[in-house]
Amino acid sequence: MRYSFLVDALPELIQAQVPLEMLGPWLGALAREAGKRVVFSPFIRAFAKGVPEDQANPKSRAHFLSRFWHLLPEKQLLSPRLSLNAASAYALVSESEIEQHLKRLQHGTLAYPDWLDFEIRRRASRYPLPDNVATISILTTVYQGINIALLDALANSIAKQTIGAAQWVIVAHGPISEDILGHIRVKAEALWVRPLLLSLNLWA
Repeated sequence: MRYSFLVDALPELIQAQVPLEMLGPWLGALAREAGKRVVFSPFIRAFAKGVPEDQANPKSRAHFLSRFWHLLPEKQLLSPRLSLNAASAYALVSESEIEQHLKRLQHGTLAYPDWLDFEIRRRASRYPLPDNVATISILTTVYQGINIALLDALANSIAKQTIGAAQWVIVAHGPISEDILGHIRVKAEALWVRPLLLSLNLWA
C-alpha cells in the first residue's frame, strides 16, 4: 500500500470511526473509488480461523455497505455471472440469484435517517466551510390558499442550513388572510425574514 494513499484515506477512516475488523474492506473500497489499482488475487490459498470482517458488528457492516453501495457488485474484476455468495464463490449462477443476494445485502444497509446523518458528517469533513463564505438571499413567493404548514417546514429547513441566509424575502401576492399574514410576520421576527406584502398578484 502506498504511503500517500494511506495518508489521503486516514481522515475519512478516522471520521467514520472504522473498526479494525473492517479496515481491509474500507481501504480496498476507497482505493477502488479513487481509481487506484486494487490487486485481486482469488487463487492464493491461505488458512485462517476466521475472516476479520466477519467479526465486525452489524452496524459496522451496514455502515460499509451504505458508504460503498455504488461500487456493488464488482463488474470490472469479477464476471457478472459468478456467485457473490462466499459459499458458492466462482460458481456460475443465474441473474435472479445474484439479484436476490444484492437485495439481502441491501436490507443490511443503514436506515435512511442514520445514513443521512452519516453522509452530512462525511461531507462536512470533506468540504469544510471556507473562511469567507458567500452571502445567500432567499426569495419565496406565497399566494392565496397557501399551505402554511409547508411554509413552516421551509422555514425550519432554512434555519438548519450550515451556512445561514443573509436574508429571506417572502413576497405575499394578492389577497391573503390576516391570519396567514400575521403568521408570516411572526416568522419574520424569529428568522430575520423581510416580508414584502403586495395587494395585487403582479405575476399572474
